[in-house]
Amino acid sequence: MKKTKSKFEKIVKILCAMLLAAIQIVGYSFSKQNNWNLVIKDGRISGKAIVIWAIGSILVYACISFIYLILDRMMDTRDIKEDGKITYKQLVLLALVILLCWLPYMILFYPGCANPDVQDQLGQFFHNETMCWTRKYVNLVNPQHSYWNNHHPVFHTLVLGIFAQFGKQIGHISVGIFLLTLIQMILMAGIFAYILLYLKKMNFNNVVLGVVFVFYAFCVCVVAAACSCSCSSSGVIAAFCFFMDSYNCCARPSLP
Repeated sequence: MKKTKSKFEKIVKILCAMLLAAIQIVGYSFSKQNNWNLVIKDGRISGKAIVIWAIGSILVYACISFIYLILDRMMDTRDIKEDGKITYKQLVLLALVILLCWLPYMILFYPGCANPDVQDQLGQFFHNETMCWTRKYVNLVNPQHSYWNNHHPVFHTLVLGIFAQFGKQIGHISVGIFLLTLIQMILMAGIFAYILLYLKKMNFNNVVLGVVFVFYAFCVCVVAAACSCSCSSSGVIAAFCFFMDSYNCCARPSLP
């Protein structure tokens, strides 16, 4: 039984490695040419892309195997208290591992990912006519003195602006934006770590936990969301907390 489990785990690792390597290669092609011609052109797969994909798969497989080894040690059920509570030590350590996996993206995307909404929010906060595009579409009470409006969540605009202003005061606005991004990434890593530990407490297989961890730690979409300054990412954090708390209430209604 143990041998079968080990074989299944190895197959899962290989498939995850191949998929993640392929995603990186296709993503690189689109980032350079806005198409996948560096991978597939005229109906043929590039030989260079195949070689890079094979090497990348091996490297990713090595990383995933190392991660599985760490998870096997960290996910020991003995670290979960008898009353079912997850220890802070386990939560913090697992969150740190996730953040370590996100570190390359954190450096690459410094000070954080942004979209036109973030630009507009900063334009509202700093009363910048060039940056604030919603002033053209929203009926403002007194546009000469304020561009503030509720096209985006006002509270998030305020928080974003405060961090940007703080960065401006200590040297550069990007420093403040990075601090906000870092706090957001720490919170999101903590939430993902809690979900993994909760799944372990529910006796999910370690192979399944490994796949979930690989998704959280290496999927570019997840990392980009964690690095994003947009209000959607902040909403995701609140939504995760709400759904986890709601599930706990429904699953264990007898507890206060």
